[in-house]
Amino acid sequence: MPGRKVQHTPGCATTVENCNWNRPATNMVPSRKASTIRNRVYLPVSSGHYSVGCADLANKEVFLRLYFPHLFHETADDKEAYLKSQVDRWPNWFPEPDYATAYVNMKSARDRPQWMGRVGTWVSCNPLCPVIQNASIAKNDDNPTQFPLIIFSHGNGGCRTTYSLLCSEMASKGYVVAAIEHADGSACLARQLDAAGGLTWFKALRLETENYATRNTQVCTRSRECKNAFDLMRNLNSGQRLNEISIPFDEKEEFVLDGWRNRLDFSKGVSLSGHSFGGATAVRALQTYECFTSAFCFDAWMYPVHEEARKLSKLGEKPLMFLNYEKFQWRINLEGIRVFQRKLAVLDHGLHRGSLASNVVTIKEATHYTCTDLLTIFNGSYIKYPLGLLAAVGRLFSRQSSRPAPSDGVSVLTGEQGWCLSLDVYSSWLNSVHLTSVAQDSSNLSGTLHDNQSYFIWGTDYKD
Repeated sequence: MPGRKVQHTPGCATTVENCNWNRPATNMVPSRKASTIRNRVYLPVSSGHYSVGCADLANKEVFLRLYFPHLFHETADDKEAYLKSQVDRWPNWFPEPDYATAYVNMKSARDRPQWMGRVGTWVSCNPLCPVIQNASIAKNDDNPTQFPLIIFSHGNGGCRTTYSLLCSEMASKGYVVAAIEHADGSACLARQLDAAGGLTWFKALRLETENYATRNTQVCTRSRECKNAFDLMRNLNSGQRLNEISIPFDEKEEFVLDGWRNRLDFSKGVSLSGHSFGGATAVRALQTYECFTSAFCFDAWMYPVHEEARKLSKLGEKPLMFLNYEKFQWRINLEGIRVFQRKLAVLDHGLHRGSLASNVVTIKEATHYTCTDLLTIFNGSYIKYPLGLLAAVGRLFSRQSSRPAPSDGVSVLTGEQGWCLSLDVYSSWLNSVHLTSVAQDSSNLSGTLHDNQSYFIWGTDYKD
């Protein structure tokens, strides 16, 4: 569970048949129900007691995927049986075939043909996500549960499903997560509503060289979309202006907007989270809009706000944490984060437990994509074999890290373990800022960081 020490044992391979509440599943496995889902590969099942629902919602200002608690299960067997019965409602990881081509195009100076997207779909196996599309939010007729809201902002080249593991994991623990698909040119491809209410595309913006004015314009758009997502969710919770909310991919009309009345808990505040470009977005939105009360940044890319960072930092000191991945960070980027660095007050289960030395912590040797689904999909795809061989050859000729090798012998994590640790820190931080253990575990932030301290670098001066 969050707060545990990461174990150096082979993987967390978990199927629906072998679900462990206390440990997130982070290895892809082939389905055992071939007759139902035709040997399709699926992403790991979330570890919380809730099975997870999802739905794509939109209005004319924002497009997002909602991940939310669907049904509470007392045992893993109950959850297994229910998920199997609903497997026909599991969505594909690529929301539509065009997204596979869009991912390929993100690393190209020109558009690639559609057949390359089809190859990408085949190579990646286009896994199923074990969440129930257009399901209802969890019900308790005697005492309706309200769930805290998280707004999530993807990184450059991502989309609304790039972090489905992270978002569904938090939903299984009792959070509602609104994962925005940004229509600013930073998504690999984005859906949006046109003036007539129909679906249209917003394609990725290609820059030959980085341009601050363009990136800052994008981050301002992204921040407004975070606020627009908040407004959409507030209207959904109050039952107001529901006629302005569209459910684009719900042909059977299974998702009931009116079933969300008073199901969100705004009393504990609304948290922002984001990765890379989404980290800078979360910082800017937190400091700009009063409706947001805290933010958690995964490996933030601060370039889009670096000229306004000091001004933003003076607008208040709401709870803010940075979890970085060492292999992505460099001195100038860390200087941008340093503007927001401060001691971190620790509130574990409603009790003030003092403060930590810094709100910036880095996982040693972790890569930029640690918190995404990409490494998990890579490990479950056909391409892992040739690329794994190339990577092994490349390591023979690569330079060693400039940082001295750790002396404890256990300070470098696999990608899978890095994801688990990221989740632990994130979950315990959310418990802290919400002053309650929403996530149904005994985790606390200081305990998580202390138990795993050999994997962390504190502060922002390690690249100076």
